[in-house]
Amino acid sequence: MKNLKLYSMLLAAGCFLILSVSCRKAPSPTLTAQIDGLKSEKIYVQYIPLNISDSVLYDTLQAENGKFIYTRPFNSLAQLIIEVDKDRVLDSRGQWEAPEAYRMEFLVQAGETIQIEGKYEDGFLSYVATGSEEIAVQAALRNESKELCKEIAKVEGQLKELYAKELQEMDETLADSLYERRAKLIEQQSQKRLEYVKNHADKVLSGFYLLLYPEIDTIEAYYNTLSEKVRNGDLKSKFEKALSYANLKKELERNRAKVIAGAMAPNFTLLNLEGKAVKLSDLKGKYVVLDFWGTWCSWCVKGIPSMKKYYDQYKKKVEFVGIACKDKKEKVEAMVKEKDMKWIQLLNGEGAENVSQLYGVEGYPTKIILTPEGEIVDRFIGEDEDFYTKLGQCLRK
Repeated sequence: MKNLKLYSMLLAAGCFLILSVSCRKAPSPTLTAQIDGLKSEKIYVQYIPLNISDSVLYDTLQAENGKFIYTRPFNSLAQLIIEVDKDRVLDSRGQWEAPEAYRMEFLVQAGETIQIEGKYEDGFLSYVATGSEEIAVQAALRNESKELCKEIAKVEGQLKELYAKELQEMDETLADSLYERRAKLIEQQSQKRLEYVKNHADKVLSGFYLLLYPEIDTIEAYYNTLSEKVRNGDLKSKFEKALSYANLKKELERNRAKVIAGAMAPNFTLLNLEGKAVKLSDLKGKYVVLDFWGTWCSWCVKGIPSMKKYYDQYKKKVEFVGIACKDKKEKVEAMVKEKDMKWIQLLNGEGAENVSQLYGVEGYPTKIILTPEGEIVDRFIGEDEDFYTKLGQCLRK
């Protein structure tokens, strides 16, 4: 009897264990996708909560026979970006990213679930999405932009090929034309989203689309057309940042209008790489060249050999002053050493010490020639041979 009782107890415990295990439910899918033409591939997902600054959550999934499931709960308003491994390419910034023609991207709201059915066709990943009304709208608007997405991908591919060449072999005119072409295509694509914004002022998707718009002036112009609920909701901090940037842009334009030929150059003080303060007014008595540049700027780097040549030729008559912008001291120090850049090198600051903002610099490199008295002779945007011609003319007077 004792053995029978022990057996019964063990049997009951085993049943409880089985029941406990079976009651542990697998996480519910928040997104399910079936893509024709997709096999067993890695899927990379970025989940970006929009109510938390600079927060990105990364996940890696595995597709099987074209299907994959995502189970991270959508707990807040977020941007969701999904990329297939085979579609990703290394861009000019050194980052792996799928072109928009192959990228799945959504604004998702808390509690949302999404089902995607898609297929690869003619250089494009088209898909329909079901879930909320806004989810379906996003997929539909993207499919309407199919040809624009493909053209943007083509232009970006040409830019990638261009940047793969040695810097000195790069065709600047072609690069500029490709950037201009891409900007126009993105503008056309954005217009489709802007139509949605105009007609759906009370939708959070309108706020999201507006923030994606490439022109900050348009964001500012349409901001007040949105409902108060959208403006003061989860996107509030994003709008505040965008509007702050709009004010900085206006200030930049005002400064740019004042820093013109014949005007006196605004004085400033910045630190050099040794941490010593250098004041512009202390350099009077010689011509001065202000070179706003960055290690991240390929055209700036391409122009270094020409700067070295003219520095060696004119250093007794001209103070060459490099002002590294949007850069880190270590990177600037490394490049200055590597390229043997012997002229004055300063680090642009933030706030009151942002000399790039003070001078209304809109593109890099920007070079400005000053007379020995501190008067502006001219300014040149890009790696422009006219700069060297003008500098030579000044010094031959």
